[in-house]
Amino acid sequence: MIHLIYGQDSYRAKKEIDSLAEKFSGKRIIFGEDLETINLDQLFRQQSLFGKQPLIVFRDILRIADQKGFMKIRDLHGGAGVVFWETGEVDRRLRLVKWLLKNARVKKFTPLKINEVRKWIYEYLSEKEIESAAVEMLIDHHGNNLILLEQELKKLQSYTDGRAITLSDIDQLCVRSVEANIFSFVDALSVGDQKKAGQLLSNLLDEGQDPWYLFSMIVRQFRLLILSHFKKGLKGQHPFVVQKIRQQAGRWEIKRLKKVYECLLGIDAGAKTGQKDLETELWLLLAELHRLT
Repeated sequence: MIHLIYGQDSYRAKKEIDSLAEKFSGKRIIFGEDLETINLDQLFRQQSLFGKQPLIVFRDILRIADQKGFMKIRDLHGGAGVVFWETGEVDRRLRLVKWLLKNARVKKFTPLKINEVRKWIYEYLSEKEIESAAVEMLIDHHGNNLILLEQELKKLQSYTDGRAITLSDIDQLCVRSVEANIFSFVDALSVGDQKKAGQLLSNLLDEGQDPWYLFSMIVRQFRLLILSHFKKGLKGQHPFVVQKIRQQAGRWEIKRLKKVYECLLGIDAGAKTGQKDLETELWLLLAELHRLT
């Protein structure tokens, strides 16, 4: 059976693929660059000759496959399990996409809306209690990024050990340490200290912080800096956040902040479609922010 799974919600897409893979002996992911060297005939012949085989997942290859004449994929798969996984939208003009939309099992995963994220958090925690204010703070920090939300919820479940999750738990465990370093990172940039900013970024990555988590915190930081230039723009934010943002806001003109935010939006779009490596982009962002200071 052939599946087409696509959309910007990579978390739910991956969960769907993992669920499909349970019927196989795991999964084998093939990326676009692998198409140069892989022998498709041999790949699918192995699938049919030897017992239970892994689910074959072609990730972000549709445009390359269409250009390189890999339409034969549709004829070679036999009874093997095949998934085409695109981490973004699909180009419906491509021949392979047209064929898949007609013949494959298609699922699109779009980012959840905020009310759906709330429901997802409660369902993820199942019977475990969490304060509504804690839910709102998690959403404020991570929006509908389910990958980051899951990381935070796992930490909170372990930390609280059976009791209800509170706003104080999130403030202490999930936000303060990383956020303090993000504030320091932006502080260093605002005064032109690229060396210190680079060291802070390196430390955060060396500590094992997820690049998407760091990126989301940087995006949030600059969004709040922009909001600080508007009356009541920081209303509802944690006092710790308001204090630090106001200390930094004077060093950033609104025009410059908007240019930074446009740069962040470009990185976000490129990383989510697989066109850019996020960790590499964080270092390039450091150089770009230094140029804008």
